[in-house]
Amino acid sequence: MTAFRDAGEEPSTFECTVYDCLRGLERAIALSWYNYLKFDYKEYEFNHKLENGDMNWIVPRKILAFSSPSDNPKEGLPPAHFVEKFKKMRVGGVIRLNEQMYDESVFRRENINVYDLEFIDGSCPDDVRMVSVLM
Repeated sequence: MTAFRDAGEEPSTFECTVYDCLRGLERAIALSWYNYLKFDYKEYEFNHKLENGDMNWIVPRKILAFSSPSDNPKEGLPPAHFVEKFKKMRVGGVIRLNEQMYDESVFRRENINVYDLEFIDGSCPDDVRMVSVLM
């Protein structure tokens, strides 16, 4: 069986198998992060669309992944698109994982902090970088 790997150009440091996905689902259920009786698939489908921000909860109500805002409309949604959604979702901070493509003051004016943790798309940050952001 061929494992999934990120489509990025860098060498893969982790290959994800179906078994890994099932173990992740098992862990999410154990942590009460996922309950199939309460999962709102319509909200998920709406938020997952690129035109709505391509947003997905990594840790429910704690860590939200989303497409990078951009001041260039050809490259993405403007930061202002996310402000009201983030307030409703109680997002208090954004960690920028790629190069700066937007004016972060839009978030800061709304008391949404912006942290930089830039690294190559599709790769994982090294431990030193992670510790520096978490401190």
